[in-house]
Amino acid sequence: ADPFFRSADAVVGSNPSWFFMVLHHIAPGMPILFRNNMALLEGFDAWDDLPEFWQMVSSFAASPRVAMACKHRLGAEQIFQQIGVRPEYVPMVSLYLQGLRYTPQSDSNVLVYRCSHNGFSQFKTLLQQSAQSRGNLRLTYLEEEIATYRAVVLVPHVPNTISFSDLYAMAMPIFLPAEPHIYTWMWSQSDPYAGPGFSEKQSGRA
Repeated sequence: ADPFFRSADAVVGSNPSWFFMVLHHIAPGMPILFRNNMALLEGFDAWDDLPEFWQMVSSFAASPRVAMACKHRLGAEQIFQQIGVRPEYVPMVSLYLQGLRYTPQSDSNVLVYRCSHNGFSQFKTLLQQSAQSRGNLRLTYLEEEIATYRAVVLVPHVPNTISFSDLYAMAMPIFLPAEPHIYTWMWSQSDPYAGPGFSEKQSGRA
């Protein structure tokens, strides 16, 4: 391992997850405080070494020198199913937004929260057309001063968006796709979560 890491008293971090597994494998005596914010296989591409990686995860989770937590239940349950150890569930509570609450202005717009989903541009066009037919509904795509908007349209591009946690903490009215459409949006970019978009799973390798 790098001399800098070997000289540290402890390591605290979150992503990418595989880095901390490898670090523990190289320096098993290093105290590590790890919180998994994303998918466990985010950024992992050494598929031929996947069985060895799961052994590293098992050793990591069982070590008395490691404290392991997950931001979302999906990740915690995936890890439990894979290695039989369930990390602590430590959700997003958005403490950094303390004091910032829903305070809509009388002439405020409805905010359409931007996301990186491949279908967002088409969704935005359809939503704009619907808003124009209403006449009294204006949409904007600028996230400045979010708490002043009348409401927020949020399209989740992954199962655990921080934007949802933040908006919920601010007590914002949130419009989300209903079932079953929510799954079409949420899971089409679920590759790292071993969801339907996971190419290795589709090819039968995982």
